[in-house]
Amino acid sequence: MTGITNKRVREIAALKDARVRHTAKRFLIEGSLCVEEALKAGFPLEQVFHTAKFEESDAGQRILNQCNSCQVQVDRMPYKALQRISSQEHSQGILAVGILRQDSFDPAGTGSEYLDDEDILLVIPYLSDPGNLGTIIRTAHTFNVRSIWVGEGSVDPWHPKVVRGSMGSLFHLRVCRVASLKEQVSALAAPGGWQILALDPTGQFVDQRLPELLESGKLVVILGHEAEGIPQELLDICDHRIALGRPETGVGSLNVGIAAGILLYLLRFGGSAAI
Repeated sequence: MTGITNKRVREIAALKDARVRHTAKRFLIEGSLCVEEALKAGFPLEQVFHTAKFEESDAGQRILNQCNSCQVQVDRMPYKALQRISSQEHSQGILAVGILRQDSFDPAGTGSEYLDDEDILLVIPYLSDPGNLGTIIRTAHTFNVRSIWVGEGSVDPWHPKVVRGSMGSLFHLRVCRVASLKEQVSALAAPGGWQILALDPTGQFVDQRLPELLESGKLVVILGHEAEGIPQELLDICDHRIALGRPETGVGSLNVGIAAGILLYLLRFGGSAAI
């Protein structure tokens, strides 16, 4: 093990636990695609680990050159040791330790002015499936939504499956775990001029063209859990509660990842919620 102790391997493997991640302000980034996207985005990395076999590959040469250019510490380790750390059944032979920024836990940590250039803020109070959250992050990136607030009742945004599911988009966005969503969202409404929209299957099937909402100001978009929906305290402060689809179909709700994609498409490119 090239300069890597068993103690260090245990420390990194422990990052699969959310409590350890939050205390250490570190998380795992696995696979060549995610590590490379983190480097491209200039995301802070503490260390990159790889196997000798990965180093010999084209992807390995490319990524290690990027690490050198970004002055990121790189260490080689045996596959068995790396597999002990990995959350995947078969590791790709590369992983990194990412550093969580101040605004990962406090939306005001770097000043609320970071939202000045945003027109959509995505808010996810409660979501239990890491794959769905990863998909939503990837979808948000696709539609140029750069800020996401995730409630404490949700799966951890830096869960290994969320990181992989986002396919690197996580590193290009501001994703923040927020303890008091109601207070933070309410603070945006009056002084900031943000409208608040809930994607709610019990809401109205509206024919209004959704881009008109953005034309009149900035928009907080709240996504609900498929089974639990959106907490009532957030619904109470919403300006709009809309449902996607057509009522005659009798379909109660869509997968939250699919619903997020449809809504963001309609907001960006036109159309009504009565699709």
